[in-house]
Amino acid sequence: MINYTEPDCGWIREQLDKGFLTSILSKTGREDLTGQVSDCSVSLLQRGSRSRVYRLHIPSVPSSEKGLDLVVKLFLSPEESIQMKPGLTRPSDRRLDQHEYTNLLYFHKLKPEQIKPYLHDSGRRIVVMEMLDGSYHEMLTAHYREYRETRNKRKKNSVKGEVVRNIDQILSSAHDTLHQVTVSEKDHPWLVLSTFNDYQLYEHINRALASLHGAGVYLSLAPLEKEKNEYLLQSQLTEPAHRNRQANWLMKYIFHRERHRLMEHLKMEEGIIHRDLRPENVLFRSRQGLLEFVLCDLTDIGFGPLDLDMISLLMDPRLKKMFTLEERRSIYDRHFEQELLPSLNKLAEEYVPSDSLPKIIHDKNERFALGAINVLLADIGFTYNYLHQVDPARSLASGGSLDKLHVNQRLPFDVTRRLPLEDVRDHFATQFLSLAQILSFAEQQLPEEKRFSSLYRGVLSFYPHRRRDSLRRAILDETRHGLFTRILSSLFNKGKSLIDRYPSSSLFLL
Repeated sequence: MINYTEPDCGWIREQLDKGFLTSILSKTGREDLTGQVSDCSVSLLQRGSRSRVYRLHIPSVPSSEKGLDLVVKLFLSPEESIQMKPGLTRPSDRRLDQHEYTNLLYFHKLKPEQIKPYLHDSGRRIVVMEMLDGSYHEMLTAHYREYRETRNKRKKNSVKGEVVRNIDQILSSAHDTLHQVTVSEKDHPWLVLSTFNDYQLYEHINRALASLHGAGVYLSLAPLEKEKNEYLLQSQLTEPAHRNRQANWLMKYIFHRERHRLMEHLKMEEGIIHRDLRPENVLFRSRQGLLEFVLCDLTDIGFGPLDLDMISLLMDPRLKKMFTLEERRSIYDRHFEQELLPSLNKLAEEYVPSDSLPKIIHDKNERFALGAINVLLADIGFTYNYLHQVDPARSLASGGSLDKLHVNQRLPFDVTRRLPLEDVRDHFATQFLSLAQILSFAEQQLPEEKRFSSLYRGVLSFYPHRRRDSLRRAILDETRHGLFTRILSSLFNKGKSLIDRYPSSSLFLL
């Protein structure tokens, strides 16, 4: 009898019948464990918005040295899936299980270090693959927790050094893998690539910008003094004023060239990118004391700017809390110059892009600013949908309660992987200040014709006048590491105290 170690694993019982388990053993070459099928155990590893990931353990027999551990990924139907990205509709009947298996096969063929796929059952929407040692998401969380808990500067630097070594290995492995895939795909297209049409990209950016504005309204209210009564709070920002301010700022931005520059960067075709290279999409195996990092979750790969993956990883809020922007930029610059730029030049020589494609940008300052703004806008929009309960699917997933968004709460899908900081408000604050920081960097580093002046002023306008000078100084002062997050966290805390004091006010977003 199959043992289910999680209460919600029972519904997979009819999927993993004895015949299916036996076919898995045949694919893995472990027919010696056939007699142990009835004693296997299944435990839930991750709830996703479009899939459930399980660990399948088949115990050993006396004649075998060890049993067998596998990953079973069960893909949800379109009706069961939850919208993943703000501004994009729920997926149609895309066979994500078929995409995953096809891409796993292709990646493993090109790079044997990649995950080995064993079996695909289209009727069950199940993909079975090799089980690796662990996820970098959990490893980075452990590093971050150790960094936060220690007060010893030498120990903090030791933790940061370990994280840098991990990131260097991850990026080098990802660059090498995706470069091989790009070259091979140009000659022999096998991959199932995800694409955005113009309408979806516009919707994606517009929703993120609208979320950014809504968050700014809250930040403007948060630092008000405790002496202010409920009447004064409401008189400072009525609903008509809110709508007028939102429409005025967004309409100015919609027709501004900056929006089109962000669009062009997202559409730029330079090679195959993972499109979602976050720590939870990196797995590792340990071999003779050395870690080997590989990519996973290959359903949404596509063409794009090759350094967008690297920027996505470096914008993780845990890294923001551990490293200054200057330190993260040094990682970006090193990998861009030593690995990505030679790769871009080689691809440009061999595969000349068509005239319809945007020109490849070789200026690393502009590339970093464009990529970081895209990544942060998407993440801020995603986070705000949780905080504000904008999306009906997300409201349903959290039961309409913000309290259920905390790390230890069990949701229909895994929020903690998208919001890795322990407090969802802290996560949002960190990413919002990162955006302000990147925009300030762009204002300082880019030539006048490439600056993001309108967007920078829009974000800065979210802060009360009396705090703007101190904010500017804080953003420019990279030596005071962590100050940015503390400023926004204090704003959120003040706003929370106002909500507690005036619970009848409908103006607050949290």
